[in-house]
Amino acid sequence: MKLSTKLKLSFGIMIFLPLILFFAVLAIISSAKLKQIEATYDSEHVGYETFMNPIQFISKMCEEEFAEIKGYADGNPEKFDDVKYLEELNSRLRGRKAYLLAEKNKEIYFRGKDIPEDLAYRITAPVDEGKSSGYIPGDKILVNQVEFEGSDGSEGRIYLVIDLDALLSHIKHMAVDSGIAMVVIIIVTSSVIITWLYRSIVKPINKLRLATDNIKNGNLEFEIDTTGKNEFSELFRDFDEMRCRLRDNVNEKLKSDANSREMISNISHDLKTPITAIKGYVEGIRDGVATTDEKREKYIRTIYNKACEMDRLIDELTFYSRIDSDKIIYNFQKLNVMDYFADCVNDIKLELDELNYTLEYDNRVSSDTWVIGDAEQLKRVINNIVGNSIKYMNKKDGVISFVINEDENKVYFEIKDNGPGISSNNLPYIFDRFYRGDMSRNSKKGGSGIGLSIVKKIISDHDGEVSAESVEGEGTTIKIVMKKEKKSYEKSFDN
Repeated sequence: MKLSTKLKLSFGIMIFLPLILFFAVLAIISSAKLKQIEATYDSEHVGYETFMNPIQFISKMCEEEFAEIKGYADGNPEKFDDVKYLEELNSRLRGRKAYLLAEKNKEIYFRGKDIPEDLAYRITAPVDEGKSSGYIPGDKILVNQVEFEGSDGSEGRIYLVIDLDALLSHIKHMAVDSGIAMVVIIIVTSSVIITWLYRSIVKPINKLRLATDNIKNGNLEFEIDTTGKNEFSELFRDFDEMRCRLRDNVNEKLKSDANSREMISNISHDLKTPITAIKGYVEGIRDGVATTDEKREKYIRTIYNKACEMDRLIDELTFYSRIDSDKIIYNFQKLNVMDYFADCVNDIKLELDELNYTLEYDNRVSSDTWVIGDAEQLKRVINNIVGNSIKYMNKKDGVISFVINEDENKVYFEIKDNGPGISSNNLPYIFDRFYRGDMSRNSKKGGSGIGLSIVKKIISDHDGEVSAESVEGEGTTIKIVMKKEKKSYEKSFDN
């Protein structure tokens, strides 16, 4: 359940549930009190209106006796001279907490209950003019008065006195019990709802805090429960996604740092070899070992070649730093496949001729086949591939062949050598950065392990694909696929 729904539901429960429970408890309490009132006043006509108007209820209970008194006062006042009648009437009233007082010529001649004189005085005090009843708050009694005239012409009064103390006590207890019940209901319902909300809010927050502590302490392998459909579950999913990204970034950085250290170690080793050779040949020239022009020329040429090798390694390292941060700036232009690769092959042929290697070139594309690319970077791709072939060539009659084909939409480049080939275990990884395969072999041959990874990056940025096939002992073929430039574009480009 969503947190917003829980809050709305809690708000509704906190308002309506206490009211419902209160009225239910109030009904139980009032029902019990009504039974007590029935027992106290020996009446079966007790209803909920008793609590609303207790005076009316009490008056109604004694209504019959009061009407009887009024009837005798109007038609047969001599009846009030009969003490036995008054006693009989008083006994009927006793069960309803009521009694009679009879007064003639301001003298009380009948007391249905033993009461103090001061109370009797207050009862018999004149009632407000025009009223037949009155309430004495301090004594909690209701007085109904009926005047009559005696047979001897004397003035008399009959007082029907009703004690409200018991009834008011029941009402008071019911009010106190209801108030206590209301407080208890509010406390219980609030506690339940607060506990529910606490578990719904604080528990997820604690879980999130634990997760942040793990991240703060460098633990990115912990798992966080993302099940559920509330706001916290969505937050947990976002948080866990962040954790996974942080973990991947950290792992990638650790891997990159390890690869960088390995590359620096490799390049340091690869640089140390030509530097050692250069120092040796320079010392040979200084010490006069090169006594002939031919030897000096050989030494100088070797020094130059070693310096070129160092320059190439440094260039690879510099380019790697750019490619690693995606800072390569391409100068894309339209290139004619036949012309561009003919120039590239001519440059490579000069180097292969010096090594007495054979170059085979077969361009099967039409003269109007074009691709979009950076001429300098594509040349770097070809040089890196050919350089690898030359570096690991283990045959005197080395052969490197270029084959270029096309179809309706793409151009296919194949660069093949007859070198030692690559094992099936190493072949899937040759385009990974810093991968050098046979380390013992590479340590002798030199190389940073990033040449083919640079090839893959450049071709990928040209929206192309690169792959490799190899058979140990027979050679390796690098295949490059690039999109052919459409003729419609050619026309717009030319214009």
